[in-house]
Parts: sequence; C-alpha cells; structure tokens
Amino acid sequence: MPSALAPKTLASLTTWRVGGPIRRLVETSDPAVLSDEINGALDRGEPWTILGKGSNLLAADEGFPGTILRLQDDVRRIRISGHEIHAPAGLTNSLVVKAAMNGGLGHLAFLSSIPGSLGGAVFMNAGAHGLQTHEVLSRALVLMPGATPEWVPAEEMAFAYRHSILQQRQGIVLEVVLKGRPTSPDETRAEIQALAAWRRKRQPQEPSAGSVFRNPEGTSAGHLIESAGLKGLRIGDAMVSPMHANFIVNIGEATATDTNRLIATVMDRVEEVHGIRMHPEVRGLGLEVGCP
Repeated sequence: MPSALAPKTLASLTTWRVGGPIRRLVETSDPAVLSDEINGALDRGEPWTILGKGSNLLAADEGFPGTILRLQDDVRRIRISGHEIHAPAGLTNSLVVKAAMNGGLGHLAFLSSIPGSLGGAVFMNAGAHGLQTHEVLSRALVLMPGATPEWVPAEEMAFAYRHSILQQRQGIVLEVVLKGRPTSPDETRAEIQALAAWRRKRQPQEPSAGSVFRNPEGTSAGHLIESAGLKGLRIGDAMVSPMHANFIVNIGEATATDTNRLIATVMDRVEEVHGIRMHPEVRGLGLEVGCP
C-alpha cells in the first residue's frame, strides 16, 4: 500500500537541506497508484512532481503546494541477465553499481559518483568522470501522464548534455536496464574506491546539490567561477565552496532564497568578468533557479 502523508519538509528530502513544507507526499512502487495520483492532481488543477533522492534540486522555502511522488523500491528486485542489470529506478546509483559489481558486471562505477536515484540519473542524463548515463543505458520502463508504462530504448530518449526527452514530457522512470561488462568484483571495487577517494579530495562534504552549473563548451564552470574570484562568496549560510567553485554548500541554516540569490550573483559576476552566461543544471521546485 502507498503511504500518503505530509509531516516532512522538502529540506528533509533533499541533499541541499533546504525547502519548505509538503502538502501531500505519496510513496509507492505501484504504477497504477502513480497514475491515479497524477490524474487526481490534474483533475483538481493541482501541481504534482516526482522526487527521487533529492539531489540536483533546489526546493522553495514556501514548499510545494501539490502532490509529491516518491518511488518505494526494493533491492531484492535487482536481477542480472547476461551483461545487463535490471533495477528499480528508485534505488540509489551506488547501490545498483554495487549489485552489478557483486554479479560480475563492471563499466558502471562512474554512476557510484552520482548522488541520487537511478531514475534521476536517466531523467537528467547525469554524468561523471567522462561518462554519461545514456552511454550505459539499454532501456527504461517509463510512465508518461495519461499513458500506460512502456519500455523506451535509450536511442529514443533524445539524450544530450544533462537532458532527456523525459524532462519535457514529465516521464517517470520506473525500471532501468543498464549495460555492463564482465569484470571481476575486485577490479570494480578498486575503481569505486578510487573514485570515492577522488571525490573526498576534490569535492566538499557539506550539504549540496552537486555541480550547480553546466560546463560551457571548451571550459569548466568551476574554473570560470574561481577565476572570477568567487570562491568563499557567501549569502546567509549558502556559500560557494572554497574546495570546488561549482559547488554551493549549506554551511548551517541556508534557505532556498539565500541559495538562489547566490546562484544569480555568481551568474552575473561570471558574465561581467568572462562574458559568458552560465546556466544552472540544478532543477528548481517551486522556484526558477537563478531568478531570485
């Protein structure tokens, strides 16, 4: 049975630890329940959204006035068939990578560096260490509003940098099939550990949403921000990380307003210094990112 309640705040469900109250939260893995909730929200003229593990998201201080859907998934539903791993979309990337490792599949370790859910990685075509999700995706079971779940091959998802067709169509990823390669568990484990060590050395550990801005062609957002002298810039408890300039961290009690004002300030100053207008890759919930 799904759970429907609203005692939580978005701050408790997002990695940035900001965001206000939730009016209605439904947690389920049943496609029929998801469809009923979406149709009910549309009939009432109310907003709805799907929320994974809350990474890559800036949620408004005012909260969300409609229905938030979260997938409740079970690791026991993971299975390996040949060189593919089938996994529920609501599981974390790191958990799925470890399951693949234990089953003798590699070439997926980069996903362990991406916080959030597997479905979110497909939705955003998330990437790290020179690889993107679409490069290891075979197909995904997708629920579109007003339709029944359908398996969609990777080549039909219009993938681009941090983009998929699901973003325009409000598609909910239910299940994912990834393509791996036969690899010894020890080799994959060593790769996962090396990537984790790399992250600890180069990325902040305070609450954040990961990289805030897309990398402009030919350069990196972090370089542009750092060379504009913005490391350590702070508004309230939102701060441009002194460790990695493309991370904005919550060093205490940051609000969405603080964070969004800082994002806009960074965008304006980088444009003044470099003549390049940067674009956020984090999504806004109840607000427009970069427009406080």
